[in-house]
Amino acid sequence: MQTLHILPSEETPLINFEQGKLTFKGVFYPENVLSFMESANIWLDAYYQSNYFQTKKNVTILDIFLPYMNTASIKVVFDMMIEWEQFYANGHNIKILHRYEDGAQDHFLDMFNDGDFEIPIEHLQI
Repeated sequence: MQTLHILPSEETPLINFEQGKLTFKGVFYPENVLSFMESANIWLDAYYQSNYFQTKKNVTILDIFLPYMNTASIKVVFDMMIEWEQFYANGHNIKILHRYEDGAQDHFLDMFNDGDFEIPIEHLQI
């Protein structure tokens, strides 16, 4: 499976998806989040069907550092997390690394630090 690499901009994160590791890094507030995420969603759909992902023992690491997101981006990330949680509940080996800056408001940390989420999340202060 080919790597998906989207360079960051002033409004969008670096996205680097490769077999076994999905990385989001940077601010996330594009004017049109659905348009921005289109190629990422296409890649993810193919990844979910891949032999690598379907072999549930293979690990998929989600490496996330999103220090700022707007409301639309928060919704997109939340929906993706719900989808990943369903895969995790069905036996897929998913690990989440959440990177955050000390003292900064972090929407991801706010959403997924209350214990209601099933996938273990490793929170790493940078």
